[in-house]
Amino acid sequence: MNDTPLFLDRHPYFTDGVLWSADGWYFDESGHMIRCRGWSRVRRSCDAWTVSSELRLDLFEPDPIALRCVLTLDAPDSSAREAFWTAENPALGEFSGRFTAVADTLISVGFSEDGLYQSTEMFILGEDGEYYARGTLARESETVAAWAVTLTAEDPADEA
Repeated sequence: MNDTPLFLDRHPYFTDGVLWSADGWYFDESGHMIRCRGWSRVRRSCDAWTVSSELRLDLFEPDPIALRCVLTLDAPDSSAREAFWTAENPALGEFSGRFTAVADTLISVGFSEDGLYQSTEMFILGEDGEYYARGTLARESETVAAWAVTLTAEDPADEA
């Protein structure tokens, strides 16, 4: 536990500019398991951190369904374990919530502006440097979506 990042700004996920590739499974409201792939990237500024992400559901080739989100965190100070965020979801509207760092895990909990939806996601840092993200989206306390993906930091040379 001595090397565990206890603060948000020390978690590798929040490293400025790193592209995280996502690969895993999405579960719809009926429990169907759908292969998914995507990416996530954090951009830091003095005032805010922006997390842009996309998850593509491999249902329809060649045009998979793409779930996109842009989340903005209040820039935490260097000893912060939590930060509040807001997000705009094209399909569900505005959300707000908070990230909390708990040892090797980042926990994100949020609610839609109308209170109808709740999102919960955990990012567990593995010994290999990957994150194991597990999340759910609930509507009026019923799970309507869930996902289990592995996030791997891309080599900057691969982006060129």
